[in-house]
Amino acid sequence: MQNKTYKYPNGFPYMKTVRYVEDNGKAVGKECSKCNKIKKLTEFTPFKKGLFGHKPKCKECCCEKYKNTYANDAEYREKQIKRYRKHYYKAKTDYWTIYLIDNFNGKCDHYVGITQHLKNRLATHKNSGADTSYVLEMDKADTEELALKYEAEYHKRGYCGANGCTKYKEMKDFTK
Repeated sequence: MQNKTYKYPNGFPYMKTVRYVEDNGKAVGKECSKCNKIKKLTEFTPFKKGLFGHKPKCKECCCEKYKNTYANDAEYREKQIKRYRKHYYKAKTDYWTIYLIDNFNGKCDHYVGITQHLKNRLATHKNSGADTSYVLEMDKADTEELALKYEAEYHKRGYCGANGCTKYKEMKDFTK
């Protein structure tokens, strides 16, 4: 093992000379830009554009500012949940939307549902594999009970819902 120094080329005036350790022509360690200790390359976060493919600060120095931010993971999770709820309720509407998704499952079925937060609900549908490219807001209701009545009326007319499609079930029963 041999100690060497790497001088950044012109164009990097803000960089300093970095000491590194070389073994058989390959760098195995380098100096941290914050604590100035020479450490193994495994103690640095990989970074393609960095010297020897690693970031200038070691993992310990990079994570130092986050160590004392939260006493434990539970506190951090609680803060994230509060943040999510704040944004969720901010985008929530005062009314209930009865919406239609055309070609819901790729078989030209129509899906009718209700929600107070249409954007979130459509994201859930999309994540479950539904085609949400065509969505229509069919109706609006002031209360959930009224929205459920509207939705039930659409289901009676033959639109599919969460429990499948009634008209297709009736067709299957008829063929038996």
